[in-house]
Amino acid sequence: MQNEKNTSRMLTEMNLTEAEIRVLNDERFAYPCPKIQKRFHTVYLKSAYGYSNVEICRILDIHRNSVTNYIKMYREKGIEGLYSTGYHGSVSEQETGKTGIIEDFKNSPVCTVKQAIQRIKDLTGIERKPTQVRAFMHRHGFKYRKLSPIPGKLNPEEQKQFFEQKLQPVIDKA
Repeated sequence: MQNEKNTSRMLTEMNLTEAEIRVLNDERFAYPCPKIQKRFHTVYLKSAYGYSNVEICRILDIHRNSVTNYIKMYREKGIEGLYSTGYHGSVSEQETGKTGIIEDFKNSPVCTVKQAIQRIKDLTGIERKPTQVRAFMHRHGFKYRKLSPIPGKLNPEEQKQFFEQKLQPVIDKA
């Protein structure tokens, strides 16, 4: 009975419902990003078991400021705040419009990073540096393909002569 009172007191202290506790419990192990898993684990340990920040630091091997920040994220934005990525928990502007960018790149692939920068700027109004655009494209499965230059001046007579005198004899011997 005493344990139930402690649990309910801690839930009200963090204002978590049983459904939120279940989400925290599931996501702390199932979410693909380890950093976000630690956020869920931190809030879960704080809310479900009432561990102190120092105890959570020891259990999860994270800095005490991280524990404070994760709990603050939850209190300000709820569970959705724990999902956020980026510096100080913010989602980049480029990521918010990513579905339109990805669809555009799939429909009409870009050849260079400069083209990707311009296309992103045209679509979203956001201008990013080449390293940021490369990272974005890599995260979403676009691969860099280095193309060889096409010779500008081809001489058909020289090619025919090369084929007949050098390449064809080697092919015939094989």
